[in-house]
Amino acid sequence: IDSKILNIAKEFLINDLKEMEDSPFGSLSFQLENIINNRPSTNQIIDKIKDVTINDIIEVSKLIKLDTIFTLLPGGNDE
Repeated sequence: IDSKILNIAKEFLINDLKEMEDSPFGSLSFQLENIINNRPSTNQIIDKIKDVTINDIIEVSKLIKLDTIFTLLPGGNDE
């Protein structure tokens, strides 16, 4: 991963959160769930996303364990 890809991913996540705020139902549902479950606000989440570094990604990736491998084969559903 490089800084350009990380920044694109951050922008995507932040824009997705901001877009949700444009929808009255989406924003209300998200905010209520956050309040009820004592979770951070949208702005707090955005700040946390902005703070993620490449080293953070590397450290988290070390915790991932392979579980399942899927093999895709050509053909339709009836084969």
